[in-house]
Amino acid sequence: MRVWHLKALDWLPRVGGLAAVVAAILAVLLSMLIRASLESWLGVRLPAFITFSPAIVVGSLLGGIRVGLLAVALSTVSAW
Repeated sequence: MRVWHLKALDWLPRVGGLAAVVAAILAVLLSMLIRASLESWLGVRLPAFITFSPAIVVGSLLGGIRVGLLAVALSTVSAW
């Protein structure tokens, strides 16, 4: 089976293991803080994808599919 690989992203450092998981968790927490501050400042409820999408991208790029899915799960729970 051929694995899809994007050569343009080879310059990114691949962080593995616990460091990638911690980075994904911190990215989701930062997204939660940004979302809460924007909602209180603007006075409206924002769609979840606006603030949590960058956290999911960061988790996926740093740690791969498993860490990206962890970021998706954490974002889903926190946006609910």
